[in-house]
Amino acid sequence: MRWRFVLGEVGIGLRRNLTMTMATVLTVAVSLSMLGGALLTRSQVNQMKDFWYDKVEVAVFLCGADSAEAACPDGAVTDEQRTQIEAALRALPAVEEVYYESQEEAYARFREQFKNTAIVENVTPDVLPESFRVKLANPEDYAVIYSAFNGRPGVEQVQD
Repeated sequence: MRWRFVLGEVGIGLRRNLTMTMATVLTVAVSLSMLGGALLTRSQVNQMKDFWYDKVEVAVFLCGADSAEAACPDGAVTDEQRTQIEAALRALPAVEEVYYESQEEAYARFREQFKNTAIVENVTPDVLPESFRVKLANPEDYAVIYSAFNGRPGVEQVQD
C-alpha cells in the first residue's frame, strides 16, 4: 500500500472540507468534555454520599409553648410524655443512639450555626424547640421513626 498517496488524499480531503473537519473536531471535543465532567460529578457525589451517610440524624422536635395548635393540640410536652418518647426511641432496634437537646442547647447550636448574621439578635432560647437527635443504625430506616412518632402526643415534627 502506498502510504504517501493515502496520506496525500486525506490531506486534500481535509483541506477541501475544512469547515466540516473543524465542526467534527469541536463536536468530539465538547462531547468528551461533557462525558468527563459527568464522570467527575458522579465520582464526587459518591464520595460525598460515603462521607455523609453515617452522619445522618433524625430530629424529633417536641411541642413547646409556642408550637402551632394543629401540630400540638395538647400544648407543650409534659415531662411524662418526654420520658415516654425517649423510652420508645431507645426501644426501637433501628436506633443506634439518642441525644436529648434542650432549648438552651438548641439556642447555643443556633448561635454557632448562624453567627455573623442578623437573625441571631432576633431569636431567643424560648422559641427554639427541645428535641431528640436520633442516630440510626441504618440511615435508610427514617420511615420507621417517622411513622412511629409523627402525630404522637408531645411531638411537633419528625425531620430527617
